[in-house]
Amino acid sequence: MNNYELWKERFFQDYLAEDGRTYGKALRLKEKNLPPSLFRYRSWNECTLEEIRSDTIFLSPLDGFNDIFDSWVGCSLDGLTGVSRMMAGNMMPNPGLFKKELNRIIDTIDPKQKFKSMLFDLGGKEPESRFETLTLETDKNAAELEENLNRIIRTMARIACFTTKPVNMPMWYHYAKGGAVPAGTGTGMDTSNDYAGLCLEYDMTQADRIPAVIENILPVNYQSRMPDMMMILKKHPSQVLKYAATLKDKDWAYEDEWRLIMSLGDFYRSPEEIPEDAWTNGIKYQFLPVKAVYMGDQIDPGNREILKRTADEKGFKLYQMKAVRGRYVPEQVCP
Repeated sequence: MNNYELWKERFFQDYLAEDGRTYGKALRLKEKNLPPSLFRYRSWNECTLEEIRSDTIFLSPLDGFNDIFDSWVGCSLDGLTGVSRMMAGNMMPNPGLFKKELNRIIDTIDPKQKFKSMLFDLGGKEPESRFETLTLETDKNAAELEENLNRIIRTMARIACFTTKPVNMPMWYHYAKGGAVPAGTGTGMDTSNDYAGLCLEYDMTQADRIPAVIENILPVNYQSRMPDMMMILKKHPSQVLKYAATLKDKDWAYEDEWRLIMSLGDFYRSPEEIPEDAWTNGIKYQFLPVKAVYMGDQIDPGNREILKRTADEKGFKLYQMKAVRGRYVPEQVCP
């Protein structure tokens, strides 16, 4: 295990420590290891251009991600029974988790909110009607509980994805496609080409300007198996959603990803306040200004001119990626 993996392992241990005793220590360790710049690969479209112009980012719901097992967690009967006994004062072992016991677990999920249901801090729209589905009686119900909890996480989490360098060839190929030229720019063409998108650089040394960013930007935790949700609940229940949203299979480690992870609960005080379309849509979030933009090798000439004008207006550096002697390298365009 290298030093990078070691600090992340220590971070997640402290992040999930029982009763949050080392939560502050975990955040300090993360800030110490936060890269000076993070990069966001984006397709060329109107949303990306708006992000650049308005210093915003788009927080996406998990259901739009390309890995259906992204942020997926398990739920074992043994783990759930252990949590039940812990929260219910070491009651006699019982094959079922009664509503009273589950309610005591739920009340610890987020002490700031104190909702009687897990379904707001962790997700879900109708706490009372769905409460019954969280009562565990058999292994079959454990599987149903796993499905419900993962649906909750996927409903509530809103995520923006970053990586640590602007030259990552799979990232350019998978995430930086060309797209339709914005209306009114004088070109009607569609440029849905590989390497025709962008990579946006953000100066993370300025992240303390937005306290929520410092707290909620987390390294992705690449795992070879799904962790047990119930064991996480035993450690630090209020961090379940955001911890779960850091989880990806080890096969994705080449992305070297960081994530800004928010919840609908960060934007609304109760489920009743959440507009109907917010349950499925992403959120535009005020963020840091772009430090630099890297244009793909195959970017459309019209899009390149739009970015040159925008760079002049906003004052960020603009680079063109080029293939030079077998390497993909950035060449500064302006200023």
